[in-house]
Amino acid sequence: GVQCFSHTVNLVVSEALKSQRMVQSLLSTARKLCERVQRSPRAKEKLAELQRAYGLPPHHLLQDVPSRWSTSLHMLERLVEQKRAVNEVSVECGFRELISCDQWEVMRSVCLALKPFDAAGREMSAHASTLSQVIPMIHILNRKIEMLFEETMGIDTMLKSLKEAMVSRLAATLRDPRYILATLLDPRYKASLFSEEEAEQYTRDLIRELEALNPTSDNTPVPNGCDA
Repeated sequence: GVQCFSHTVNLVVSEALKSQRMVQSLLSTARKLCERVQRSPRAKEKLAELQRAYGLPPHHLLQDVPSRWSTSLHMLERLVEQKRAVNEVSVECGFRELISCDQWEVMRSVCLALKPFDAAGREMSAHASTLSQVIPMIHILNRKIEMLFEETMGIDTMLKSLKEAMVSRLAATLRDPRYILATLLDPRYKASLFSEEEAEQYTRDLIRELEALNPTSDNTPVPNGCDA
């Protein structure tokens, strides 16, 4: 279940990145720029020199694997971190790939938008992740997308795609009894993510499920002497 959720999130993000032409063209420019720096000893040397001059972390630029969006996020984050040095290297080495002010803003916005999905993916692939975290995670990501409309610039098409795909691909998960019951039984969430009516309905469902599993336990006292 958790793996299935992670796979769906990957699809949602990949589709959203492809939905906005400007984002695609930005990724393409970023790729070419990183490749040029990696291939040119002069550009690499210049980058290192500027990193020292501007007190930037001495990091290499990263090349992404286009089929894995998380690597594209890391490539863009590294460029944003090294923006001042990258701009100067591009000019001094006569690169065709110059990133405009607007493109830097869009790049920063794409990083902001992808970060919560990357964090969700890492959390859900951790050994301790459980079914009960799926519904809370969907709620968190949906809230985050709403906030991103205010916090970002130039990626509205991408955000709309994220928002719509979260609904179309994950609405069924929010109604799936396995995820609902796992969330109700988790002491961290219990009924906090459901409306009052939903919580009552799901609790009745849960009791029915438990009775079906253990039909003999009707009025058996529990070990501490209280009624069941």
